[in-house]
Amino acid sequence: MVLRCQNSAETVITDNPGTPGRRVEYAVCIPHADRISGGEEWRVQRDGPEHRAILMDSDLESGELMFSGIAISTSFPHGSETESRHVVTMKAKRRNAAEGDEEALTFEVNRAQFARLAKDFAEYAKERPFAKDDGQV
Repeated sequence: MVLRCQNSAETVITDNPGTPGRRVEYAVCIPHADRISGGEEWRVQRDGPEHRAILMDSDLESGELMFSGIAISTSFPHGSETESRHVVTMKAKRRNAAEGDEEALTFEVNRAQFARLAKDFAEYAKERPFAKDDGQV
């Protein structure tokens, strides 16, 4: 369902129509189905394996950060030559921001955390193949 929609779901839309691989169906009301099929932007927010909501309108806007790059390096805490930590910097820009207007979030993760992060990304990509890769952020 579309987040905040009070209408009854009367039809079904799918993501990645016509794309090989697994696709997911979403129950929506007729007005939202018409807007989505008309080309309006929408996105699925996952809050666990069974709970998904479709975001539209202002839920897509309001200062949302869009991924624009990543840098990964390895550090060794002072006095340790065997306990490495990965330094991950994710770059993002706000929706409709000027070119080059990026923000960065840098954090350290240990080997187990890094492996979990990589596993989560890989599982998501395997479950939800991308419809197209147009290079857009």
